[in-house]
Amino acid sequence: MQGEVGPSTVSVVALHGGAGSSTLTRVLAKVANSNPGGLTMTETPAPGVIPRVGPVVLVARTSGIGLDRAHAAAREWGSGALPGLALLGLVFVADGPKPVAELAPGMKRVARMYPRTWFMPWVPAWHLVPTPSLDRPPRATTKVARTVLTWAAERGLEPNPKEINR
Repeated sequence: MQGEVGPSTVSVVALHGGAGSSTLTRVLAKVANSNPGGLTMTETPAPGVIPRVGPVVLVARTSGIGLDRAHAAAREWGSGALPGLALLGLVFVADGPKPVAELAPGMKRVARMYPRTWFMPWVPAWHLVPTPSLDRPPRATTKVARTVLTWAAERGLEPNPKEINR
């Protein structure tokens, strides 16, 4: 799949199983499709598979494993090990109705390691079925999708040479 990513395609990468990337990809695609001529979205084939080139949005839950994987991915990117990658940012997906206070400092620390970080809210109905309906996604989720897509469009889809050796 990595070779199939085109110049206007953003890869959505789950940093761990259950990160919420499938649903996020569907929400992003729905919002992108409402703006013809925009970006297309593709989900990578397995959690943690980060393409070596092209624009990428990473996804992690607001949990211990999510923070750990988001931290590790940011360090790998920051080391210059992924020079062809245009890292757009990280989407934290809420893993429950209320944030866990003990994780807040770690989330802030990890968020500072990314060009941009977004927070997808908890949607209880989405946890009741295997594939959530997106006929009427919550306004908060479409708002996050719009900001991610706007950031991607403004940022451009090529790697930023200034950030390759961060």
